[in-house]
Amino acid sequence: MLLALGVLAALAAGVLYSVGVTLQSVEARQAPDEESLKLSLIRRLATRRRWLGGTGCVLAGWAAQATALTLVPITIVQPALAVSVVALLFISVRFFGETARRSEVVAALAIVVGVGGLVVGSPVQSSTHAAPLPLALGMGVLGAVALAPYALRGHHRFGALARSARGWPTHGPASARRSWPTAYPRARGLPRRCGSELRRPPAAWAC
Repeated sequence: MLLALGVLAALAAGVLYSVGVTLQSVEARQAPDEESLKLSLIRRLATRRRWLGGTGCVLAGWAAQATALTLVPITIVQPALAVSVVALLFISVRFFGETARRSEVVAALAIVVGVGGLVVGSPVQSSTHAAPLPLALGMGVLGAVALAPYALRGHHRFGALARSARGWPTHGPASARRSWPTAYPRARGLPRRCGSELRRPPAAWAC
């Protein structure tokens, strides 16, 4: 019984995270580009009902995840959160008109099967904690990754990629295809050039 409740709480957390991130992303995309990675963007979003609703979903997801961790091992809870990817796939297709490719559907099904397998073969819950040094090193790496966007925000290429990533949940690969040539102008036309080279004899390839 506790296992079932814990798994349901973990799955609910994954779905809540997906809905929350989607709502926040849709609202953030409407902000001016010059406010990206600035406090003025937070001030603007803090007054938007849709962004606040997304924040509420994320907070509810945290609560559901914490509840799940009290009921089942972390080795089940963390993989179960991957269902958020499945939820995002459904949201993008159902509400934003994206087309799900076969590989994406197969990957989503693999996540579902994998989580189910973990539940069936779940280990016994333990209260043992990691040693202080590995835990500190792991948290330090995560902290560095979280702070990296603020350290790199003045770089022109990073700014273009950040604007592309901001619209990924709602525009997916289409947004990346529009922004990638802007961030890397030398790559513009590369597929076309390489395609023409491949039609020539191998000795004459230049791409």
